[in-house]
Amino acid sequence: DRLLEIADRVSGVAYIREPYKPRPLAVTSQGVSLTGASGFHSAGFTGAGIKVAIIDLGFDGLADAQAAGELANVAYTWNYTTGSSGVETTGEIHGTGVAEIVADMAPGASLYLLLIGDEVDLSNAAQYCIDHGIRVINHSVGWYNTDYYDGTGDVAGVANDARDNDILWVNAAGNEGSDGH
Repeated sequence: DRLLEIADRVSGVAYIREPYKPRPLAVTSQGVSLTGASGFHSAGFTGAGIKVAIIDLGFDGLADAQAAGELANVAYTWNYTTGSSGVETTGEIHGTGVAEIVADMAPGASLYLLLIGDEVDLSNAAQYCIDHGIRVINHSVGWYNTDYYDGTGDVAGVANDARDNDILWVNAAGNEGSDGH
């Protein structure tokens, strides 16, 4: 509510806005057997020694999934919206579902669950991954009306920076094509 006041009072400010906000996208697991991952697991390719970050909007139900043995490989959690390790705070289960899928596909990987609320948090989470040797980032959320989805702009710049630091960045794509978006 003070952005216009700040823009009017600070010299050199040509444009000011609130940070972009993401939306969770659908989680639909095809299962290890349907994707052929079981063959890779049998051959010893389980993701052992690989750090995978799930950068998402909520991990509610995480404790239940861990208690059920679904997510035994969670190495670290951080909530960039509160500056604490508690990621079960938003009422959003999307990140937990994504983490379960990643754990099924790469049962030997160490999972880093990073909760974000805006593009500033996304940038900070990606920098954490760069600084801590995380090799894969899954970010299955949508950033509507932010850029052209052509690899340019603020949000894509975060992914590009991660890629430039040898991180594989994986995003959901096409989840909402049927509704015209």
